[in-house]
Amino acid sequence: MLGISRWTARQRPSVISEKFIDPVNGYLADCVVAWVVCTDEPATRQLKSRLLAEYVPEYNLEA
Repeated sequence: MLGISRWTARQRPSVISEKFIDPVNGYLADCVVAWVVCTDEPATRQLKSRLLAEYVPEYNLEA
């Protein structure tokens, strides 16, 4: 997200840089949130693939 590698993000850095706070909050504020329940892991992976095929957020281009 925002140029942070997937590896770094998964390390759960304790502090987010000040320069990222406003862009991330702005992006999240514009999101429409929904919960989709999948029956099993393969269905979950298929949903993820379909969603990412439709749109990859600019902050998560490594997805």
